[in-house]
Amino acid sequence: MKSIKVVLSSGLIVLSLGLFSKAHALNNPDTMTISVTPSVTYAVSIASVTAGTGYQFGTVALAATTLSTAAIVVTNTGTISEYFAMAVSNTAPDNWAAAAGGTAAANAFGLIGVFNATQPASGSFGGDALVNAIPGASDALYGQASSKTAVNGTKNLWLKLNMPTSLSVGTGGAQTMVMSVNGQAL
Repeated sequence: MKSIKVVLSSGLIVLSLGLFSKAHALNNPDTMTISVTPSVTYAVSIASVTAGTGYQFGTVALAATTLSTAAIVVTNTGTISEYFAMAVSNTAPDNWAAAAGGTAAANAFGLIGVFNATQPASGSFGGDALVNAIPGASDALYGQASSKTAVNGTKNLWLKLNMPTSLSVGTGGAQTMVMSVNGQAL
């Protein structure tokens, strides 16, 4: 009788091991999701044509158009390739508006920007208007043609200024505006 108990006990142990082994085999291999978010920085540096003063168009007649004569170098100082997006403020002190589409009007100027290796001709300038707000996506703007700027890479920015057609505000004296360049994913 003792030998039957030993045989039965041994059989139960072997059966138990087989069940556990099969149960484990159902989850072999098992999986889990691993996530990570990279720490990236979008950043830009603008090299002023004239150190400390920005860009000076000089004296330009009303209703006239002028082009920048020297490139403004924009550098990606971030940690990831990026597109450059731009905006411009209204002028001070007379508050001329930055015109949508870059077309000047009464009390409104048009400022168009394009990234190009060399100065584009006036008739084939291309580019896009700078307005008061940074656009949400700039990958197809300013001649970037869906081509991001690599980390530490540079692009030459050229500006086309369309002067107001007439003025009925302010003094008509010297004006300043602030251009902003932003690095972004799109």
